[in-house]
Amino acid sequence: MHKLTKYHIDYLEALLNNKSPRIQNHEEAAAILGYGPLVSSHWHRLRNGKLERGVLRPSPRCPTRFEIYVPNDLDATPVILIVLRNPHSHPDPKPTRTPLAIIHAFNGMLRDLGWRLTDATPRRLALDVAFMSSLRRHLHWEGLHDPVLLDLHPSLGNLDHTSRLINELRGENEFFPHGTGLPGAVALLEQHAELPHERQYVRVVETVELAGHDPFSIIICMLPRMSALLLSTCHTSIDTSFKRADGYEEFEIEAWFPDVMKSIVCARVFVMSQSATAHLHMFQHLFAIAKQDTGHQAQFRHIHGAGYETFVADTHKGQALGLGQFCIKLSEDIPHQCQYSCACQLNNLNAYKHLQHFFIMCTNHFQRGIHKLGNMISDDVRCAMHSLAMAYLLPDLSHTMRVVHEGGPKAAGISHDCYLRQYYSHPAAWLEDKTVSSPFVIPAIYQPANKIPLAIWQASPSMSNGNEKAHCNVNRDSTYLTLLAAIMRGLQYDEHAVAALQLMDTAGIHPRDQLPTEYRRAGRAVLRQGQSSPGVLHTPRSKPSSQHTEAQTGIHRC
Repeated sequence: MHKLTKYHIDYLEALLNNKSPRIQNHEEAAAILGYGPLVSSHWHRLRNGKLERGVLRPSPRCPTRFEIYVPNDLDATPVILIVLRNPHSHPDPKPTRTPLAIIHAFNGMLRDLGWRLTDATPRRLALDVAFMSSLRRHLHWEGLHDPVLLDLHPSLGNLDHTSRLINELRGENEFFPHGTGLPGAVALLEQHAELPHERQYVRVVETVELAGHDPFSIIICMLPRMSALLLSTCHTSIDTSFKRADGYEEFEIEAWFPDVMKSIVCARVFVMSQSATAHLHMFQHLFAIAKQDTGHQAQFRHIHGAGYETFVADTHKGQALGLGQFCIKLSEDIPHQCQYSCACQLNNLNAYKHLQHFFIMCTNHFQRGIHKLGNMISDDVRCAMHSLAMAYLLPDLSHTMRVVHEGGPKAAGISHDCYLRQYYSHPAAWLEDKTVSSPFVIPAIYQPANKIPLAIWQASPSMSNGNEKAHCNVNRDSTYLTLLAAIMRGLQYDEHAVAALQLMDTAGIHPRDQLPTEYRRAGRAVLRQGQSSPGVLHTPRSKPSSQHTEAQTGIHRC
């Protein structure tokens, strides 16, 4: 209703009722101030009182005549005479068409982009250093600011026209004969299959059709060195980005490697489905490729006594359930018991039971979900929710659940006894989501409810910040790319990461002067937490403690 204030109600009423005197009074009053149809170049009030849009009429035939004189022998007399008779009866035409010479020069600069032409747009060209360098050279530009495309020709100031020129060049068979979508990825897979094994990056491109499941495409990208890293870590994190490639989600497996003190992406997957079935298919492919590259099978500590101890992820049910189903596949032929003290029979565990042995939920995502509830819950309920993220046994878990249950429909939705599988048919809410819809969440955030040994739980990362940082780094290039562009940009990023590892192995040169040791990372985390949440460290009623001041001083000295 607030938008009605943008309209003159009395004038609208006069228009609808065709009250000409009132209409004229309003329009004349508006025209004095420079507004209304009486001063508009598009609308005109006719003599009969009707308001109509203006119509462009064709100009009379131009009397100008061109006389062109061409010699009989152009080789002997290479001159053509053009005589213009009579003046034009119209203004000069707008330079909306790009001359062929300009198009050839523009296409030459685009060709220099190579594979980056896959996602080129007028805006991205303006941000591309290589293209701007070519444009500067072509224009002999010496200004401090960069030239723009209209400096090459005014017609290129029309972004739609420029995009059509780019698409025409991109559509030529010379560059991307199979396009920039899935067929282009298949062609890239065939090219990489002919490369030396250590340089192969695109490993799987396929469209999967399963019974009872919509068809989905999956593209797996990982260098053999990444496969070795994937199987050499004990603690990993997984996450999905939804804006990297247009029509695809980008899934990443990331881990922190203490020996090189660096966070590294071990696998990159583009997938069109977020179901548990799609993730199971993806994990089977990923670890099959890793086994092919290294000769070693993926191992989980609770199954094999070595290998992965924890996976950190958010509340994505498809990821978690698919990972649990992969563990079922690994252990279905293993008759012995779990390697932990719980002594579970491995081949009898379902997906959620497997997750209880290694799956940890990112505390940042858990706390963010509570924060989104805002003032819909009380402070007591909020504290009870936060207290579930605990490594030690709560004094009274049932009381904590009761506080959440009695915190209103947004907090509960069902009885607190749902944790003990005594449900009520209430609307879904926070507690129901964590216990019924996604039953892996409470064991993944509350250590006494799972089978992970306390020492492993405390040694494992509690957040998926490494994944978030990896997504942030690659998204700096661009987002919503074509599939082919997303693969190629991921290749550049992963090749650089592997090259940095090789440099540290061979020459001992680290990417930074100050090494990201565990002590330094912990200190920075404390300071960042204090800067982002100053109320946690001190409030207007109290000052920082002497211990905190000493800790800050010691951290700055380091």
